[in-house]
Amino acid sequence: MTVRCKTVVANLQAEQGSNTFLAKLNMVYSQDQSSENYQFHASSPSGSITLRSWSEIANPVEAFVPGSYWYIETTKVDQLGTDDVFAYCYLKGVTMTESCAKIEDGQIIYKSGQNKKVQLQGNFNGMMFEMEVYIANKHVFDQFDQIGTLYKLQIKKTTKQGESA
Repeated sequence: MTVRCKTVVANLQAEQGSNTFLAKLNMVYSQDQSSENYQFHASSPSGSITLRSWSEIANPVEAFVPGSYWYIETTKVDQLGTDDVFAYCYLKGVTMTESCAKIEDGQIIYKSGQNKKVQLQGNFNGMMFEMEVYIANKHVFDQFDQIGTLYKLQIKKTTKQGESA
């Protein structure tokens, strides 16, 4: 089963004195109940992804423009494969929480109910990433249950409305 989150690039920074870039992506949010972003927010109410590139092969400057939207897909796998994936990562941590808070436009927004805080980490082809997301969709809780589980990670560009870019 593939689990999909939708993110927006919050910022992209060059680390001074090196060819390293740091991209920060946050989970999307919308108050418009008819929007795709609202639906994604209901399932993954908060979280962030940090991508650190230290290689000219993985240059995030052209791709991760602040304000651009990305689908992040994780699929549990048994072993490394040869298919075309962005990266492989491992489940680093899992914590159950009773509520989740997020700051949006200076206001704290609470999402009540049981959430699962998932932490994934990996590195691939000159890119290191860390992903921390709170998942409210109980149908996918069992996809993130054992520390050390291997996942393949796909990152696909999209738009605010959700069409493929």
